Amino acid sequence: MDDKTQLIFNFINESSSNMPYVLKDKLIRDGKKLKYRFEFEEIKNSIDEFIEGNELNRFIVLPGIRGVGKTTLLYQAYYYLLNEKHILPDQIIYLSCDDLNNIVDCNIREIVDIYLNNQFNTQLRLLDKEIFLLIDESQYDKNWSMSGKIIYDRSEKIFMVFTGSSALNLEYNADAARRMFKRVVTPLNYNEHLIEI
Repeated sequence: MDDKTQLIFNFINESSSNMPYVLKDKLIRDGKKLKYRFEFEEIKNSIDEFIEGNELNRFIVLPGIRGVGKTTLLYQAYYYLLNEKHILPDQIIYLSCDDLNNIVDCNIREIVDIYLNNQFNTQLRLLDKEIFLLIDESQYDKNWSMSGKIIYDRSEKIFMVFTGSSALNLEYNADAARRMFKRVVTPLNYNEHLIEI
């Protein structure tokens, strides 16, 4: 394993091992789990359909301005997969491309290839188990939409949620657009805010 591969693999493993503490810190307040935003229902329904064998909505893109809750949606998806759907932790990859970009250039497709090769000794086309890919700040990979398209085309076993800045609205290509389900995450409206309190 070369140095770059080792760095990426270590980064993913460290992120995964820290996730129980992150979930507890970010999703639990005063001993109670935070309520889900309305957008989470769409993610949850897509996860359920994917697990049941319907691969239609397995590439979800959530653009939005900073601070509207995109990262929280990913944490909630991780929590749901782990605690309610009982997916094994090594089948859930959460990573923040801005954090990874401080170590190496972020390339989502390369990251997935490295993880599958080193964790499961397989590659995209041969993958025989479901993998859930939760990518935050995906705009740090300049080719995020092409990475998503290639992953989507090469394996029906990967479910992806990409979040990022509002610039994601402008940064995807036509081939990827046909495969993705895009839902802009906006600030909570008054009614949603009252539910959150």
